[in-house]
Amino acid sequence: MFRRWLRELQAMEPQYRYPIYGAGALAAFAAVYWMTSSSSSDTAIRPVIPRMLPSDPKFIQARNYTPSNRTSIDLIVLHSTENPIEPGTARNVAMYFAGPDAPDASAHYVVGPEATYGCVEEKDVAWAAPGANRNGLQIEQVGQAFQTDWLRSGNAPTDGLDVLTRSADLVRSLCLRWNIPMKRVDAKGLLAGERGITSHAAVSAAFRQSDHVDPGGPGDERWPWDTFLRLVQQDTIA
Repeated sequence: MFRRWLRELQAMEPQYRYPIYGAGALAAFAAVYWMTSSSSSDTAIRPVIPRMLPSDPKFIQARNYTPSNRTSIDLIVLHSTENPIEPGTARNVAMYFAGPDAPDASAHYVVGPEATYGCVEEKDVAWAAPGANRNGLQIEQVGQAFQTDWLRSGNAPTDGLDVLTRSADLVRSLCLRWNIPMKRVDAKGLLAGERGITSHAAVSAAFRQSDHVDPGGPGDERWPWDTFLRLVQQDTIA
């Protein structure tokens, strides 16, 4: 029910595209309407994540990016930071992107097990996946492509379900905000110009401008697409 209201409101979004509104306000309005309606039959609700702006305390501006004013996005590109999963790692990665020794790389968001940080505004271009930077939103997830068990939850540095769930909440919100299909796009789909959710591994295979295979190794073999897409598409996986 909540998703239906949000999508109906999205169809009217152009009238909200003034400084005092925006897609984040639209999502918040839909969330309030959902929570205050007695007709909702959903038993659980996953959060809608608003657009993170420089005024947010968890926004740490990356040094290297391309200022832009994008009004459409085609892809959400998933990455892994190649760090063990520990609290504080997402902030450390964001600080690395912002610091004096920052690499020639950046991401729009860095997702950890306990927090999400913004590094580049969604309208701007992050430097993360050559071939899919200009039309993509880049999501760094704390974890390791060849070691993380993305379906386990706990305190071990290889248990990734907490990151996976937090990332799915963010990706669902981005899909709603930018009208991106909540579906997987593999290397073949990228070459065909499909819109949706993809990985750095698929971007590397399609455009051959990098050799990265995150977040799930070559061919995304270790990335749990089925579970991730259920989390993105539904309020709950129960």
